[in-house]
Amino acid sequence: MSQRPAQPLSRDDVRDWYEAMKDSLLAYRANTIAALGTTGLAPGGRFVGLTIDEVDERFTVLRNELENVTVFSLMASAEAALLIDYETRLAAKGKDPLSKAYRKLQVSLRISGWFVRKSRPRVDNHILEAIKDSGIVPGHTVGNFRDALNLRHWLAHGRYWAVNLGRTLYSPEDIYAVTNAVVGALPS
Repeated sequence: MSQRPAQPLSRDDVRDWYEAMKDSLLAYRANTIAALGTTGLAPGGRFVGLTIDEVDERFTVLRNELENVTVFSLMASAEAALLIDYETRLAAKGKDPLSKAYRKLQVSLRISGWFVRKSRPRVDNHILEAIKDSGIVPGHTVGNFRDALNLRHWLAHGRYWAVNLGRTLYSPEDIYAVTNAVVGALPS
C-alpha cells in the first residue's frame, strides 16, 4: 500500500496557479487565432478546420473548466485549513472561544457515536457550526461559505444534478474572498 504525505496547499498557492494557467490559456488562444489568421492552420491540429468563432467557443469552454478546477481547489484548500485548525486547537487545549467550541464538538461527536465511524468531523455540519456558535465569524459569512461548499460538492461529485446556489456565479476570485472571510477570521 502506497501512502502520500500530507501536502496542504494554501489558497494563495491555488490563486497563483490559476493566474499562471489563465495567462497560459490566453497566450495559447492568441497564438492559435494568429496562426488561423495567417496560415489557416492552428498549431497542434486541435483547431484545424475551425473558424475563429468556433476556436473562441472552445477556449471559453477551457476557461470555464479552468475556473471550475480552481474553485474546487480553493474550497478543498479551505476545508483542509479548517480541519488543521480544528486538530491544532484540540491538541493545544486553548482557552479561546473557538477552542472551547471545538472541544464541545468533539465531546458531542463521541457521545453520539459519530466519531467511532469517522476519523474527523465534517466541515459543513460540524466545524462551520462550531465556528459560527463561537461568535468569531458572523453567521452570514459562514452561510456564504456553506453556499460555496454546495458548489464544491457539485464539482466533486460529477455535476450530475442542477446545483442551487445563493448566487448565480462564483468566480475563483469570489471563492477566494469567501474562504478568506472564514479562514482568515480564525484567531491565531
